[in-house]
Amino acid sequence: HVTQRWPQLLPGGLVIYTGSTTVDDFENACLVAQRPGDAAPKIVQCGGYFWRYVPGGEVLYVHDSTLFAAPFDLSSLTITGAPVPVVPQVRSSAVSGVAQFAVSDEGTLAYIAGEPENAFGPVQVFDRQGESTTLRGVPPSWQSVAYSPDGKRLAMYSKTRNEGGIWVYDIERGAAMRLTRGITDMAPIWSPDGLRIVFASGRGGPPNIFWMAADGSG
Repeated sequence: HVTQRWPQLLPGGLVIYTGSTTVDDFENACLVAQRPGDAAPKIVQCGGYFWRYVPGGEVLYVHDSTLFAAPFDLSSLTITGAPVPVVPQVRSSAVSGVAQFAVSDEGTLAYIAGEPENAFGPVQVFDRQGESTTLRGVPPSWQSVAYSPDGKRLAMYSKTRNEGGIWVYDIERGAAMRLTRGITDMAPIWSPDGLRIVFASGRGGPPNIFWMAADGSG
């Protein structure tokens, strides 16, 4: 696995988490378990993400935006039966491996219903009086929205399963321009003069900070 995410600490020090062989598609990620002192983690089962153990001896996970439950034996660290679909259309992201649900110690399930990743709506901008304006033509799966210093443009990060990058959106013209195509480019901010976009990226090696002209030149 090249990434390990969303750990859960269980009684006795057992840790379970989601392990994946890719960093941008978690549909077939694995439930991984490890006890203190073990030489290596144990891959329990693959085929989902955001694995969570719940009271009563089950694990919950998401696959194709559906929440599943499967019986799980803590002593042997094995899934002992067939998974059962519990809730369809739980808000989740196969791109990052996160799902919007939680279970209380008493067994109550809370979740956000909704479309899977890439089903984001348009950006809503609210003025100080509470009136909203809908921005059209915004790239899908937008995150990390940042206003330019003059308030006329937005920088944002957008990522799908196959590509990602930084976008600049012109509010007055209602037009978006892709600034970068790096799948690891993210978290854009503006320089004080509004001429450059600064962003994090793992392009070419370890994560670092880069900048680029906000008009796409250079």
